Amino acid sequence: MYYQNNFRQLRCNLREMAVDVKQEWEEITEFNKQTIDRLPKLQPVFEKNIRECGEVFPYDYKWDRVTQNKPGNLKNFNGNTFEESVYDDPIMVELMEAGEAEIFTTDVVASVLMSSSKSNYSWDVEIKKVDGIIIIDKRTDDDGDPGFKDANKMNILNYQTVCETAMEHQPTDNDTIHGIKKLMKEAQLINQNWLNAAQRPGSDTVKFENPDPFIEDENQVATKVGYLYKVWRIQEADEATGKKVKRICIRCTVHTKLPGKNDDGSSKYANVYAINEHNLSRSNWRQDIDSNIVPILNKEIEDNSFKTSRWFVQSLLAGTEQIKIAFVTRDRNVDPSKHVVLATHTL
Repeated sequence: MYYQNNFRQLRCNLREMAVDVKQEWEEITEFNKQTIDRLPKLQPVFEKNIRECGEVFPYDYKWDRVTQNKPGNLKNFNGNTFEESVYDDPIMVELMEAGEAEIFTTDVVASVLMSSSKSNYSWDVEIKKVDGIIIIDKRTDDDGDPGFKDANKMNILNYQTVCETAMEHQPTDNDTIHGIKKLMKEAQLINQNWLNAAQRPGSDTVKFENPDPFIEDENQVATKVGYLYKVWRIQEADEATGKKVKRICIRCTVHTKLPGKNDDGSSKYANVYAINEHNLSRSNWRQDIDSNIVPILNKEIEDNSFKTSRWFVQSLLAGTEQIKIAFVTRDRNVDPSKHVVLATHTL
């Protein structure tokens, strides 16, 4: 599946088509933004968490005390942060072989499809059918490298877009630190750094029954999160029409643990994400974020509608109670490698 947006008022043609459509191909159907918005709303029935893996550290509440005058330094995380494909996930492969669902995907891809009508940049995913099982995944960069060696081979779903839906202050597609691709790479690194900084290892860490499927040994420096493999029933069997039951398994991620328990005794979780400031002519959070954090947040959601919608959907799928948003700016505006947190906000 390839999503190509042709709205030219925004600089959206960041990638050439991943697949050339051949003239002899038969067109099955075509979707545009309006078609996607009018798709019938499914009422999925949640069945169960079929597997829970990894560990979840408590949220570090020191970040809720940072201010514009007393920001917190955001350290660079020098380790692995995993976002593995369905094919590279041994748990997914095991669940496929056991026939636990008919469709398999990740929260990242599911949130993209569920928020797709909000996007303005091109992206693509792969849909494969193998032995009756449907697998929906991000397309891997053609050279297997998530870097920017060839912009025409990149999949922006490996990064975080910046001001994608802003009508003004739209980033320019150039090679400077304020270019679209460099900003997306910076935003992705900021989110990885914030995820690790927001965690506080301690005795109340949640350790699931199954280990992290991607960490190779206990000494490996890697981001620790919880993976919940959830199954929803999206179609009931109907003998009269010949319909078979359809279930979807989504690998969901929880980032941090909150104090207390739910009524059923389960732990409470929060996912953490970061919005980053890059253009001081557009905003200057160091001056007014303490008194205007809600208007600033609303503006950022408006200017980053696709990205923030994906975050919200990922958190809803995972069943987290809260989202912690960090407001991050560069320590020095000319240096995109060092950042500080000026404020956090809880949703």
